[in-house]
Amino acid sequence: MEDLKLTLSLKLKSLRRSRNWSQYDLAKASHVDRSFITDLENCKSSASVDTIAKLAAAFDVPGYELLKINEDEY
Repeated sequence: MEDLKLTLSLKLKSLRRSRNWSQYDLAKASHVDRSFITDLENCKSSASVDTIAKLAAAFDVPGYELLKINEDEY
């Protein structure tokens, strides 16, 4: 489970930074609380399927993309 938390953390940071979004921008786009996004990015919380769906919709990517690591991105 820790691997999935780390993967989600890295993917969120990567996608957010590629769009030049702050955590606040992502929170507004996804309707997920900014402090929860901080916890996700710091591997302090786990995301539900509903939260993953909201975050994926904000980035306009399929939900599985948030849990799939691409070694060349990091």
